[in-house]
Amino acid sequence: MSIKNLVGQRVTKTTKFLGEDIVINKLSIADVEEIQATVKAIEEVGLAHADAMKQYEADCEKAKAAGTDLPERPAEPEVQDNFSVLKTIIRSATVDGDQLIDEDFQGFALDDLTKLSEEIMSFSGVGDKGRKGK
Repeated sequence: MSIKNLVGQRVTKTTKFLGEDIVINKLSIADVEEIQATVKAIEEVGLAHADAMKQYEADCEKAKAAGTDLPERPAEPEVQDNFSVLKTIIRSATVDGDQLIDEDFQGFALDDLTKLSEEIMSFSGVGDKGRKGK
């Protein structure tokens, strides 16, 4: 068999989630790149907000020293937090996960979702758990 014939095929395994068997897939390179892009976007927004807050604090000090009005505080970023990374992982690697909407995730305990995400990452060889013993 040619390796070309294997493109797009997924390696799967059954794991427990909330006491039930579900099927998870190994993450593809495209899945990992999507996860990395999500993480990068979150980090960039966080860094930009941190820079804006430093500038705000400096401007406040200048305004206080000059006796002028304080500047307006920068708005909090509207980017999703690390929960969006967790959702991306689960949507990418679970059978029918792509059908989950954001509201569906609200019905699960964060600890259960985190454990499932860690199982997916480990199975896919990504992150600290995926590198152990290799």
